[in-house]
Amino acid sequence: RFQALQPRSGQRFQALQPPTRRPLYITCGQPTLTDEQSSRYFLYIDSLNAVINGTKNTGEAVTALFMKAVAATAIQDYQQAIDDLSTYLQIDSTSVLALWQRAFCQARISKFNASEGANTDLSTASVLADLNHALALRPQNPYLLYNRACIHALRQNYRQAIDDFTAALTIEPAMAEAYYNRGICYLNSNQKNEAKTDLSKAGELGLYDAYSVLKRQSL
Repeated sequence: RFQALQPRSGQRFQALQPPTRRPLYITCGQPTLTDEQSSRYFLYIDSLNAVINGTKNTGEAVTALFMKAVAATAIQDYQQAIDDLSTYLQIDSTSVLALWQRAFCQARISKFNASEGANTDLSTASVLADLNHALALRPQNPYLLYNRACIHALRQNYRQAIDDFTAALTIEPAMAEAYYNRGICYLNSNQKNEAKTDLSKAGELGLYDAYSVLKRQSL
C-alpha cells in the first residue's frame, strides 16, 4: 500500500487555533471520510486559503500551502494537491515530505487512469522521479524505499522491487507488507522458496492474507 501523509481523519479544525499548526501522520492507505469530516476539511482549506491570500508572512503562507495540499489529498482532490505541492517545491526543492506527498497523489491519479485503460508510463515515471529525489535526500527512510519498491513491482521490474523491499526491511524489519509484497515479487519471478519464506513471515507479523496466497499457490 502506498504511504500517504495527511492530517488525522476526524481531527476537529477549530477556528481559534492557528490553521497551519496541525500534526501530520504517516498512514497506510487512505480512510473513507464521512460527510461531516469532509465538510471540516473543506472549511480547513478555506481557512488556509485565507492565510495564503491575507498574510504578509512568507513562511506562514508557504506552510499554509503545504497543509492545504495535504488537506486536498484527504478529500481526494489529487490534482489540486499536486498543483499546490509543485508550487511549494519551487520554493523548497529539498522538502522530502512534499516530494513524497506529490508522488502519492500522482500514483493515485495513475491508478485511476490505468483502470480506465489509459497509458500511465509518463505519470509513473513522474512518481519514480519524486521518490528518487526524496531518497537522495533521505536514503535511510524505509517507507520511501517501500513506496518505490511498490512502483517497481507495478511496472513488473521485480528485481528492482525486491532490492528496495530488502533495503526497507533492513531498516524496519517488522514491516509486514514489505515481506508480503516481496514474496509476491519472488512468486512472479518463479522463486518459490523465497516467496514461501516471505509470505510466511508476513502472516506471522499479522498480515493474514499471506496465508491465503500460500494456500492458493500450494507453497
